[in-house]
Order: sequence, then structure tokens, then C-alpha cells
Amino acid sequence: MAIHAVKSAVLDKPYISKSLPRGRRTVVDLLGIVSQRAKPGHLICDIDMSWATAVRARLLDSGERVTITAFFLKAIALAQRTNPLSRTEVLPWGKRVMYKDIVAGFTVERDVDYKPTVFFGEISNPDNKSLIDLASELKNYSVDPIAKVASMQKQYLFSGLPGFLRKVILNLAIKIPSSRLAFQKSTFGLTSLGKYGIQTVFSPCICTSTFTVGSQEDRVVANDGVLCIRPMITMVLSFDQRVLDPIIALGFLNDVKALMEGGMSSHIPSEAS
Repeated sequence: MAIHAVKSAVLDKPYISKSLPRGRRTVVDLLGIVSQRAKPGHLICDIDMSWATAVRARLLDSGERVTITAFFLKAIALAQRTNPLSRTEVLPWGKRVMYKDIVAGFTVERDVDYKPTVFFGEISNPDNKSLIDLASELKNYSVDPIAKVASMQKQYLFSGLPGFLRKVILNLAIKIPSSRLAFQKSTFGLTSLGKYGIQTVFSPCICTSTFTVGSQEDRVVANDGVLCIRPMITMVLSFDQRVLDPIIALGFLNDVKALMEGGMSSHIPSEAS
């Protein structure tokens, strides 16, 4: 009886221990290995979505449904053209590496085996693509089978590897640029939590520049001294201060803001008219 009581006491723990869900492993690995190296800084700005909302409405009238995410990917990519430090990383021994090709990164939420899983989608050269093409590629990430989307399939296979092997691969990726590009090509990341009603999110630095946007909402703003109601979105830029001085990061963020508020019209003439 005494032995049985001891066994029961050991088994009847006040907690439950479980392994990390496969759908979270890649995210947790990136947070634990990549983001821990950065010296994060954060900048916040509000963006007037009047221009983007009007363009979306015109595209919808012509039968094209374009999400706000497509606008942000295009704007950030265009801003990265003239802000090369925003696609630069610091290697462990202090040397910098600047990635030439602009690649958009964004979070994709999918169910795998009836369990929520987060993937990181990638779109190459978004600065040279139309909003309609960007919207189409974003949709593919949402509806296509995971096995048919190379980046998601690669991440799913990676998440199934033993923990020590995943860490070895990620540690190589932060030391050798070619290894990093084999695993992740993104020169910026975008996370949108607007559909959850979130206004502001501070993201860790798991990419050269990481943006988060909240929900769009009508707010009272001052325009030329007159109060008016405008559709607004709050955007946060998280950056590595080892690479970007806050003043330079502010210029980068202001470029994105200007593009989103109408400056992008010259880059999408047929869609903006």
C-alpha cells in the first residue's frame, strides 16, 4: 500500500507536460535563435487609408478583389529599393550582409491535421508586381494544398526534424548568408492582426525589417486645421538597431507611409486610375 501511494503521488502531478505543437516549432525556433541576436527598436505611425480604400473599391468594381496586405507588401518593397539598410543583417562576427533581391515575407495561418499552424509565406520582387498579381499569390498561400507551395512544404518538413537539428540549421543560417537564403529569403516581414480587432502589435526582429499592422478603423483626425473622419491603420516597424539608426529607420517608415497614402499611384498607374 505504501509503494502504491508513492507511485500515485509521483504520477498525480499538479501540471501536465506536453511537447511543443509542430505548428509552433518554426516560430519558436526563430524567436529563440534569430530574434535574440537583434537589438530591437520600434517605431509607430498612423496611416491614412483613404487612397488605398478608394483604389480597392475601383478594383472591386472591375471584378478584382485586392486585400490591404497586397498594398502594404508593394509599398514596403518599393521603400526597400531606396533604403538598402532595411534589407541588411549583421553576421555574428560583425560583418554586414545586404540582400540584393527584395522578397516579401508574411505570416500565413493554416490548419494542418486539424491543428492551427503558422507558416511564413514569401513573394519575390513584390516591388515589380501589380497589386492584382500580389493578391493572387497571397490567395494561393491561403487555399492551395501545402504540398504544392514550396516554402510551406519546406517549413512543414523542417518542423518535423529533431529539435537539435533544427537549431543547428538555424545557427548556420545566421552565420552563412547562402544558408539563410536556402531557409528564408525574406528581406522584410509583415504580420496583420487586423481581423482580430488588434490595433497595435510589437513584433520581435526575425527578419531584416518587420512590420505589423492592426485593424482599419474610422478616427477623427486634423486635416489642414479641420477635424474630419478618416479610415486609419496603425503600423509598427521593428528593426535591428545594430543595422538601422532610429533616424534612418524613421525615414524608411515615412517612405512606406507616403506610398500607402497615395505615393504608390505612379507605380500602379493602370490600377490606381
